[in-house]
Amino acid sequence: MTNDQGAKYSGFPQPVYPRFSGKWVMVTGAGTGFGSTLAQRAAAEGANVVIHYNSSEDGAKRTAEFVESFGREAIIVQADLRYWDQTREMCAKVWDHIGALDVLVNNVGDIATDQMSWQDITEEVVDRVLAVDIKGTLAMIHENGGRMLKRGRGAIVNIASTVVVRGSPRAPQYAAGKYGILGLTKSYAAAFAPTVRV
Repeated sequence: MTNDQGAKYSGFPQPVYPRFSGKWVMVTGAGTGFGSTLAQRAAAEGANVVIHYNSSEDGAKRTAEFVESFGREAIIVQADLRYWDQTREMCAKVWDHIGALDVLVNNVGDIATDQMSWQDITEEVVDRVLAVDIKGTLAMIHENGGRMLKRGRGAIVNIASTVVVRGSPRAPQYAAGKYGILGLTKSYAAAFAPTVRV
């Protein structure tokens, strides 16, 4: 798959064990890059996939085409995860449409690609990165995890980064955001145990 074009066949070996057969998996930021790859892998392993995007609509459509090429169902949804009201509305629509979500993968994150040095940090950039990485992830866990608890099962996967080990001289706010995701993961794992795995 080429990340600049969204979803193209990633060459997963066949056959792949269908451990997600009949299940619904939602991946945030699935229009491009790693999120698209995760959505593809879920489909290859039998899942129907909810594909979230914020601005990469064309990439989301290509990801959906790949999912459907496996005979799976794909649903595309849009929301800016910086805003809880958009997140809440999107999640409600997803659950109303599919009935229940089995797995949530919180992949989306703002990596401040336009920032070349820590000296370039602005308040706007810090607010944006932390809003996407921490607030967005928290809102997704909150809106979907509560529903999973009521249902009696579910799993949530939060994508962090090796930056939490090595740091980021270029973008410290990105490292802070990913550290925050680790804290959210540990907190919700304790809050939702043993019903929902985080």
